[in-house]
Amino acid sequence: MLLAKMSILELCGWIELSFDEIILSCAKRNLRDAATLKFIKKDVIDKTYGFEYEKHFTGMLIRLIGMIEFERLEKKVNPAKLAKFKAALGRLKVERNNEAHTYIKGTTRTLIAPSVVQSLLNDVDEGLTEFEALVRSIKR
Repeated sequence: MLLAKMSILELCGWIELSFDEIILSCAKRNLRDAATLKFIKKDVIDKTYGFEYEKHFTGMLIRLIGMIEFERLEKKVNPAKLAKFKAALGRLKVERNNEAHTYIKGTTRTLIAPSVVQSLLNDVDEGLTEFEALVRSIKR
């Protein structure tokens, strides 16, 4: 049970850090003004807690690159990978919330197996890899 719970929580933490890294690396490559870069770190990255596609990832990207550029970028993402990415993030949000707000002792619960978490990781990783490559192609 603990391994299953930990695998969910660790994956979700990794996703949040990956979102942050994609945003920060794009900001560092394209922003020249130190105050603007500081704003992105403080008001965009540090104030975003979560890993939902639209609320968190899209929100940070739009604040960094703008709605027009985001729309262009998202259209370039492989539709099948994007669908799997969004679905995996949605499933993980539900599972993460269940695990983050409960404890194991004295309960009979059902958790998704680490092998299922691994499958979700693969879907998320493919989506993140696709977005990261597209974000890297953004030039100032």
